[in-house]
Amino acid sequence: FGIEHWQGVVPDIMATGKGLSSGYTPIAATLVRDEIYDGIYKKQNHYVHGHTYGGNPLSCAIALAVQNYIADNDLVARCAKMGDLMHEKLLPLEASPIVSAVRGGHGLLNGVEFSKDRSTGEPFDPQQGVTSAFVNRVFDKGVLIMPGSAGMVDGVNGDHIAISPPLPLMKNRSSKSHRSSRMWSRKWGRSWDTKGNRLPRIFSSQALARRREFLRRGVTAGLEGHRVRGSGRDEALRNGPHE
Repeated sequence: FGIEHWQGVVPDIMATGKGLSSGYTPIAATLVRDEIYDGIYKKQNHYVHGHTYGGNPLSCAIALAVQNYIADNDLVARCAKMGDLMHEKLLPLEASPIVSAVRGGHGLLNGVEFSKDRSTGEPFDPQQGVTSAFVNRVFDKGVLIMPGSAGMVDGVNGDHIAISPPLPLMKNRSSKSHRSSRMWSRKWGRSWDTKGNRLPRIFSSQALARRREFLRRGVTAGLEGHRVRGSGRDEALRNGPHE
């Protein structure tokens, strides 16, 4: 669990979701310490919870297959190793005039924050669509990254992206991700003046065409399929675990 990056922090309740099944099927769980669980039963003789699809056998079988894949392929250790490499390669982005911070270093989850003035952290005007422009330019290079939720500064202003590749990430694909991000951050840093007045072209026809093709195929950009064992036979699940 991500919380294990911080020693001495012991949660009372944890909610888990797509990490159980890598997002291949709906499933979630709420985990509680024994003291919490026992405390509920000591105060009442029933514990009403659940819903219609609780314990769905298909979802449980898929989640078990994903967890077996993670264990059999030692993906937690691999994630730590590849995450360190990716963060190291992304840090040079901070030399860009539009990048105010590169965050991460805890596995394969990194964030990049953009600012019009990196010395003060002043954000870009939301109308400029900096996040969307960055995501689509990198997508043109064959790399799929996630736009951060708008308004990270004050609910309205603030641009950032998340780079969170699949756990079975290969070293060459990690290199492609950081190279594309670094190239476009440098180019865009030169394309805006100090007031951030230039509006980038947000959606390119090439990016939109490629996105439609990926959606039609039902696969994510450039990632090979991996096979996961489940329910006594091989199940073809694309891309391996995502979280």
